[in-house]
Amino acid sequence: MNNQSANFGAFDPINGRQSENVDLWLYERGIAATSCGVTITDATQPHNPIIYCNPAFESITGFPPEEVLGRNCKFLQGKDTDLAVVEQIRQALRTKQECQVVLKNYRKNGTPFWNELKISPVCDRNGNLTNFIGVQTDITSRIESEAALKASETRLRLALNAAKMGVWDWDVDSGKVTWSEEVESIFGLEAGGFGGTYEAYLNCIHPEDCYRVTQQMSRLAEIGGDFKIEHRILLPDGSVRWVVNRGAVLRDLIGAGVRMTGTVMDISDRKQAELALRQQLEIERLLNGIAQRIRQSLKLEEVLNTAVAEVRQFLKTDRVVLYRLNSDDSGVVVVESIAANWMPILGQSIQDSCFASKHFHHYQQGRIRAIEDIQTANIQKCHIKLLESFQVKANLVVPVLQGEKLWGLLIAHHCSEPRKWEEVEVDLLKQLSVQLAIALQQSELYQQVQTELTERKQAEAALRQSENNLKEQAMQLRLALNDLQSAQSQLIQSEKMSSLGQLVAGVAHEINNPVNFISGNINHASQYIQDLLNLVQLYQKNYPNPAEEIQEETEAIDLEFLVEDLPKMLDSMRIGTSRIREIVLSLRNFSRHDEAEKKPVDIHEGIDNTLLILQHRLKPNSNNPGVQVIKNYSDLPQVDCYAGQLNQVFMNIISNAIDALEEQPSPRIITISTELVIKSELGVWSCELSNNLSNNLLAHNYINEKSKGVLIRISDNGSGIPEAVQKKIFDPFFTTKSVGKGTGMGLSISYQVVVDRHGGQLTCLSTPGVGTEFLIAIPLENIEQKNAKAVATDLAITNDVDDQTQVLQRL
Repeated sequence: MNNQSANFGAFDPINGRQSENVDLWLYERGIAATSCGVTITDATQPHNPIIYCNPAFESITGFPPEEVLGRNCKFLQGKDTDLAVVEQIRQALRTKQECQVVLKNYRKNGTPFWNELKISPVCDRNGNLTNFIGVQTDITSRIESEAALKASETRLRLALNAAKMGVWDWDVDSGKVTWSEEVESIFGLEAGGFGGTYEAYLNCIHPEDCYRVTQQMSRLAEIGGDFKIEHRILLPDGSVRWVVNRGAVLRDLIGAGVRMTGTVMDISDRKQAELALRQQLEIERLLNGIAQRIRQSLKLEEVLNTAVAEVRQFLKTDRVVLYRLNSDDSGVVVVESIAANWMPILGQSIQDSCFASKHFHHYQQGRIRAIEDIQTANIQKCHIKLLESFQVKANLVVPVLQGEKLWGLLIAHHCSEPRKWEEVEVDLLKQLSVQLAIALQQSELYQQVQTELTERKQAEAALRQSENNLKEQAMQLRLALNDLQSAQSQLIQSEKMSSLGQLVAGVAHEINNPVNFISGNINHASQYIQDLLNLVQLYQKNYPNPAEEIQEETEAIDLEFLVEDLPKMLDSMRIGTSRIREIVLSLRNFSRHDEAEKKPVDIHEGIDNTLLILQHRLKPNSNNPGVQVIKNYSDLPQVDCYAGQLNQVFMNIISNAIDALEEQPSPRIITISTELVIKSELGVWSCELSNNLSNNLLAHNYINEKSKGVLIRISDNGSGIPEAVQKKIFDPFFTTKSVGKGTGMGLSISYQVVVDRHGGQLTCLSTPGVGTEFLIAIPLENIEQKNAKAVATDLAITNDVDDQTQVLQRL
């Protein structure tokens, strides 16, 4: 501050006087205390360096005095500082004149601010320029407020334009009215075309609304408050618009209204929509009433007369008629509603050659014709002459169609003057013509019904006589159809299984031949290879130092590893061929394609072959914990049976057990038990189930006292079968599986195979939450079939043919 004071004193010599020092000190204190930034530059030096700045300058700019003194003020400028303003400052400095500008400067921290800068030159007593004093004022807040206000005004103007709204102000005492540009646009005036008086505003109001608006405005001026007035205005081009005035009355201290201010908005679109809505509602009311009368009344003449009368009242026209066409292209007016003082034409026959030749086919295709003035319309003179004879000045014609047939015309006549028909009026007649067509069709149908009623009564007597016979025949046909469908499904499934058996047998045969070839030659190949290896060992023994080339080849082929691994490889191939032969044998045994007749077979072999085919579903993998199979086989003799069909039964039941365990947590167990029973055990099967499901009391009335039988039990620890489902599981086409996973024929055919084909019994026992067990009883003796229908099940199939086909494809 001392340095600044010394520099400050340099531009106004003190001359050693005490009073002047005091005054200078006071001036300096005053400058330091002001809120405006003050800088003093030395005009005698190039670039006008700053020699003084007050604390407010540092507060505004953030630059301390030590960073300011000796610099030119332009260090506050930025790239976006207005160059024109900068040039204005330079011009003032060159001409030694005062100037006041507003420019954008930057603080020390880089933030911008708006600076109102006033520069004043200072001269000594001799008139020589010594300094410039700059006063800075931060007006950023004011600039931002002005910008915000301007943006707000812009948004308001855009909003007013978008809403078709303007603002106005009325000084009641002077009668002066001020409008915005938007109001002038709404009233259809050019910019500045409004007279600016209350009378000029009243001249814009529609004459029919002017008195009402004047009364309301006067009353509002007296009582004050907010107001809303809707009225029409008349534009200079003669068109009419609807506006709504909203505003408030401002009062003076004694309560008198002195000013009104508010907004005016164009609501023509809303008014038109309201008018259209009212018209539409009236049309719907009219049409609904006509439609209700048509539904409730069979008096056609009354319905038609009421309809045309109501339409004439709605259209406010002079005549509405319903004109019916004859087969010779002539016609007659069958219904008419007419206003007073006009000529009636009801019942009049009309022969219009122009209509027949020029217009008939157009109306038959649904054409609607609206003529606003018959004298200016493009119609033939003969037709004009006809219309003039009926006093018609304008008309609206809508065809009445019954399908593709033109029944007649619905016509509205306006006789007093030409008329422009509105679209809503055309639509009304169009919809009415549809309703009238319905009424006409209903009347014709009623006549037909009356004519046919007698014939139907006569036919009903004959029908009642034959009704019982028809019901009985229908019942027989349904039963025959059900039997046919069941037999057809079984035959189709049997054919599929027969083809599948042939495929399995053929595939097994084709695989067996090359496998036998490979298996038969592996022993010889093994012996030959062993002989060669022995020969190599003799060479190594008798020629321990072979040639270098032989040594390199020995190392290249890794002879030691080859000698060790080659026998192992042959053993693996031998095991593989044995496994393939086992699978082929299982497929042949399972299909039993060459064993269509009954013959003694090993039941255990059939079960094992079935398990081998289903092995892929039993083995555990990454997504399946697998199923454990427990086999409790007894010592059984060979059973006289159809081996292939019985294998299908095993396949069906075991496959269903695997399906039942899919959602079951571990352990998943399927138990298969077999035992030999005699008569005393067949009479009452008292074998307790392994999973304690229940006691099985299975009576067999199909086996004589000396017979023996084999009992096969297949159980799982799944969720069980509900009692309601157990009653249906052997019914044809019944399945609980999703679409595409079962046909509902597997257990049905399995039942037929066991019971009808083998004289045995198939039973299911299940407890929900515990598990399910199937019991298959097969007699050892050859028992003839008792059911003739079993012929259709010669080749029993499973209900999961697709699953088995996939199994065979994997194998």
